[in-house]
Amino acid sequence: DNVLADHELACSEPVLTFLQIHGHETEEKIVFGSSHDLGRQIWDMPAGAPTDGVEQLLDTLRSRGDKRQEGRTLNCLGLMYAERGAHEKAIPMMQGAIETCREGLGKAQAHQSESNDGDDECAEEVEFWTTGMVVCISNLGCILTKTGHLQGALERFREGVA
Repeated sequence: DNVLADHELACSEPVLTFLQIHGHETEEKIVFGSSHDLGRQIWDMPAGAPTDGVEQLLDTLRSRGDKRQEGRTLNCLGLMYAERGAHEKAIPMMQGAIETCREGLGKAQAHQSESNDGDDECAEEVEFWTTGMVVCISNLGCILTKTGHLQGALERFREGVA
């Protein structure tokens, strides 16, 4: 935690090598931005990226309470596991990402209701979590389709468009 809390140290060559993400642009962005929110970004990792460093980063993000990055990372890990055919790991990651997004959306909507002044920041927060939840639900639907759980996939797709 102390290493990643220090932005300069977290981005150093030895740390990037240890996390096995050097040369993987998206993972580097997550580490580089781990001390602040990256804003809107693609929620997936490049094909073949290593999961070990991303799992370690997830633990760090959870310990910091960084829900935005936690949701992104859970989604990314779910996709990475699905890509490798490890659906027994992919599905819980996606479910965790969806739950993180639901919690974030609920808090953002409650804050928006309380503010009542058309706060753009509140609206952006609601949009962020809504988009994230739809993406994660859709990704889970795709994984369930690949594993032959068609009824579950159909339910997820319906949930995503509702």
